[in-house]
Amino acid sequence: MNEDARYLIDIHSMLYSDLEAVSKVPERIPQRLNSVGITAILDAMASADGLPIYDELSTSGKLTVRVTLAQFYDPRAR
Repeated sequence: MNEDARYLIDIHSMLYSDLEAVSKVPERIPQRLNSVGITAILDAMASADGLPIYDELSTSGKLTVRVTLAQFYDPRAR
């Protein structure tokens, strides 16, 4: 699977296009991934802003995919 999986959940940017909208119904992400047979993901651009979504899903028991997070690091940022 490649980065095109973002189209399955209507996020067309490599970064969250609307983190606020995603945070309102975060359970839709694992539901949609599961509906097409995806059971594990690698978020290769995890940011601090998105971590609360993973935490909420995990705490509520709605994180139905295995998740590996790789922290996004921009070497140009200081």
